Amino acid sequence: MNQDKLIDNRIRKFFGLDGSDLEIIDSGLINKTWVVKNNGKPRSIIQRVNKIFPKEINKDIDNITKFFLKNNFKTPSIIPSTTGEIFIELDGYVWRQLSYIEGHNFNCLKNKQQARSAGELLGRFHKIINNYDYNFSYKKKYHYNFSYYKEEIEKTLINKKNHKNIKIVKEISNQIFNLSELMPNLDDSQLRKVHGDPKITNIIFNDKDEAICLIDLDTLGERPIYYEIGDALRSWCNQKSEDHEDSTLSLSYFKNVLEGYAIEGRDILKKTEYENILPSFLFITLELSARFCVDALNESYFSWNNKIYNSHSEHNIIRSKGQLNLAKQIQDNFDDLQKVVLTSFK
Repeated sequence: MNQDKLIDNRIRKFFGLDGSDLEIIDSGLINKTWVVKNNGKPRSIIQRVNKIFPKEINKDIDNITKFFLKNNFKTPSIIPSTTGEIFIELDGYVWRQLSYIEGHNFNCLKNKQQARSAGELLGRFHKIINNYDYNFSYKKKYHYNFSYYKEEIEKTLINKKNHKNIKIVKEISNQIFNLSELMPNLDDSQLRKVHGDPKITNIIFNDKDEAICLIDLDTLGERPIYYEIGDALRSWCNQKSEDHEDSTLSLSYFKNVLEGYAIEGRDILKKTEYENILPSFLFITLELSARFCVDALNESYFSWNNKIYNSHSEHNIIRSKGQLNLAKQIQDNFDDLQKVVLTSFK
């Protein structure tokens, strides 16, 4: 289906878009997103939200972003429809309009300055949001025992045994299983308010390489804060994007991210929390490899680039291999990386 045709006159009417141009953004893995432009100038964002997110999350986004703005923290915020609603439901999908944040995002960090600035931004985000007494409407369930992901792979290998790429996926899964034997289970008793998906494409930078904003807030919620920092490191410290098999762990980026985070976030982390950052970095990297591995056979969750890859499966195989290679590098450098963590937060 032509994505431009997803925006019909009803959407334009609900959000007051008559006379505006809409340009689709292809970078999102989950939601469908358009930039609204007037005379070529970006005005706002329109999103068709993936059905994996309940509509209640929009209430959380609205409340949290209002709190951020009161604390002078830049954030996209919901623009109500012409009838005052924070979202609308149409043809089985939730649609919403968000404010536009001027700047750039990247598939991978470009330099140490970006790394340090991104770390500082995430630390400030955590400091502010954890000073807000708020109960989320939607609480996502996470899995902190890697046996869950092993079982998901095993079930999928059985259910999709006739898939054309079953052999290569089995080879990847065996490597994931072997590395997972070294994986500690994460303590999930220390919950904090977090972004939920701090990947590099969800950070907006200005022209001075300063990180100014976190976007895509559908994943807001509570989970261990060290898990979130580990997820950020997974995305930010890989010098290749998720679409590359040959991941490259940057020790320099790792150091600068943590030193930047500590500027704002050192005081809010307990010793047990920052000691768990590195195990979380390893855990979530291998977890994502497992999830890509599963979707290489299911071909149903992550979006894919049909301009570069021949199939959904092929794209996810590359992604899974890339995260697996990154996890191996984390394990190989574990002791040196842990020294950096402890030095940053001492």
